Amino acid sequence: MTQPDFQQIEAEKTQRVGAETGSRSLLGFESGGEHWLVDLTAVGEVLPVPALAEVPLTKSWFRGIANIRGTLYSVTDLAAFHGADPTPATMQTRLLLAGPRSGNVALLVSSTQGLKALATLEVLLLPNGHAPVQPWRGERYRDSAGRTWMHLLLPVLLGASEFLNIAN
Repeated sequence: MTQPDFQQIEAEKTQRVGAETGSRSLLGFESGGEHWLVDLTAVGEVLPVPALAEVPLTKSWFRGIANIRGTLYSVTDLAAFHGADPTPATMQTRLLLAGPRSGNVALLVSSTQGLKALATLEVLLLPNGHAPVQPWRGERYRDSAGRTWMHLLLPVLLGASEFLNIAN
């Protein structure tokens, strides 16, 4: 069994257990000073950042191409994409690989924060008549420490024209 197969099985098992107990878990991560949550089924793998090959004439938030076990992935710096400073390379910096049905896309993030059970988070409502600024920003939550978490709707982000248009 390969590493991605193992991680996919573990993610599916975690989602099944969550469904049985009524508590869904999401993967928490930090990017651009914001705390994010993403569905485990949308993420294929999380790994340290390998060497990236730069691609000329692309937007600054498109960090390049990563060769992961012989498969090429396009890498987007999520923080820079949202207008924040570029993600610095640290020991905690990670790539979130989109699930196998989402193409070869990876998001560069500052760090992962582990699994977060939705049952332990408070939903924060937007003021009446206000929609999220970007359609890939789902519900907002607050944890017991007072941190605000944004639900990243990864399939929506991957289909957004702003995300797909990497040419400078």
